[in-house]
Amino acid sequence: MKLWDFFSRKSGDLRQKFPPRVIFKGHADSVRAIAFSPDGRILASGGSDATVRLWDVATGQEIATLRGHTGWILAVAFTLDGQALASGGNDGTVRLWDVASGEALDVLQKHSTSELPAYAPDGVTVALGNYDGSIELREIGTGVSRLRLAGHEKGVTSLVFSDDGQILASGGYDGTVRLWDVITGRETAALTGHTGWILSVSFHSDGKLLASAGEDASVKLWQVATGRELATWKAHADYIHSLEFAPDGHLLATASRDKTIKLWEISQMLVHQPAE
Repeated sequence: MKLWDFFSRKSGDLRQKFPPRVIFKGHADSVRAIAFSPDGRILASGGSDATVRLWDVATGQEIATLRGHTGWILAVAFTLDGQALASGGNDGTVRLWDVASGEALDVLQKHSTSELPAYAPDGVTVALGNYDGSIELREIGTGVSRLRLAGHEKGVTSLVFSDDGQILASGGYDGTVRLWDVITGRETAALTGHTGWILSVSFHSDGKLLASAGEDASVKLWQVATGRELATWKAHADYIHSLEFAPDGHLLATASRDKTIKLWEISQMLVHQPAE
């Protein structure tokens, strides 16, 4: 059975056939950012309620609420060892937290309220999305612009590199997801189907699958090699601000303006993915 047969749009409401494994509730306002710990056991979230929250992925229970920001949380990221968490907000601060204790460790720096950049795995390249729809690839340290990618008709909202660093995925206010060859700067695919802004894109760890979500509250899964839409479902009652695959690739987390975070089981879908 092929994946796109298993999740045919004609087969009914995917929320019934494919319910979330866990629903996290606790934020008092929109959930804007999520990140898995390196071992996949903890999910961090940041919201418009100015709180950062830590969740147990297995049980769905809230582990800690981290307070200190005075504005929206726009990004959260674990350190490589998973012992600390950084959060960035529109209050102009980046804060570092101890994951085990939930205590604040430091205020690291000031930053602008623009969208945060995406860093390539090579540690040399950074991608920056612009309001005119272009994307710049720059060298970290020197700031030298290596490539300028043009394709989006409106501002770029989300950027992510594949784990091997060869592909950059972007989402925009024009409602499209685009794939780029990082070496040449060539657009390799323009993925259409969403009916509103794209607010988040995420690669599966194997690089063969891409997830996208945004204003239309739906999640779409795409086959990277072909640009084929493999699955789509209405995941939330309002905008999806952020989504991310778990490190082992079995779960996809989505965070929404409806104040909830949901975990979706992807392993069954990947079992039925057609061989290349």
